[in-house]
Amino acid sequence: MHLRRHWDQAQQRQATGHTNRMIDSLTHQQLGQTVYLYAICPLVAQLALVSFLVTGSHQSPLALLTLIFMLSLFCSSVTFIFRERDDGTRNLFIEREGEHTLLHEASSNSSPSQQPSSLIEIQIVDANNKLKICKALLDTGCLVGNWISYEKVVELGLRDQIITTGTIKAETFGSEVHCYGSIKLQWSLVGALKFHTVNFFVGASESITVILGNDFIQKYEAVRLNKWALAPLWESKPPTTEENEEIERNKRRVEIEAARAAARRKERAEKAAAEAAAAQRQSH
Repeated sequence: MHLRRHWDQAQQRQATGHTNRMIDSLTHQQLGQTVYLYAICPLVAQLALVSFLVTGSHQSPLALLTLIFMLSLFCSSVTFIFRERDDGTRNLFIEREGEHTLLHEASSNSSPSQQPSSLIEIQIVDANNKLKICKALLDTGCLVGNWISYEKVVELGLRDQIITTGTIKAETFGSEVHCYGSIKLQWSLVGALKFHTVNFFVGASESITVILGNDFIQKYEAVRLNKWALAPLWESKPPTTEENEEIERNKRRVEIEAARAAARRKERAEKAAAEAAAAQRQSH
């Protein structure tokens, strides 16, 4: 299900949307002065050099002094600029945004995010009937139910309410996601008055918190999608006939595995009871 990749991408888009910091050690005025020196110094140095070659140092010592001064100033400005450019943690770049030019500070590997986030805030009822706010990912590419992390269930104090039916494997996006079972939770959007009771798979992953899958998004009106506020979602086409057949096979396989596990537990219990009865008869 590539849940980790989707969750990390959504978190990264939200974290890097508009939080680039302004550089405090280099103001716009200082930058303008540096660029001015960088552009004007070569011209002045060339004029001083021509004056020096034409007149000679014995006739115009001022030309020699001007040449030396401008060359030293030019070398200093070039050294300063390239030192700032070579520092990987102080990589400067100018981004055009509307009518404003912003000077950001970032590493050489970072870049401004161009995609909005598909995260929403929801509030879940915990074991003490209190509301706990967390972030949920709207993912139309999640074709098998809704998901919540095991760590979040423990944080809510609802671990004993997890319904376990053996190991469940949900296959989607070409990857298998293991879960502990399922749990029924009450939740609502932050600020909303209507609560919903929904089943969630409890995922064995630390990289997700809550994921609302494609079935819930299409079936319920609890989450009304605003394509301008939440786009782009990870859209996917409806399951094909082969995919539906594969889902049914997975469900039957889970049921068979659960039945076999129950039969093995019953057999072990009967065997233990028989051994206990035999030991009791021998003791008499």
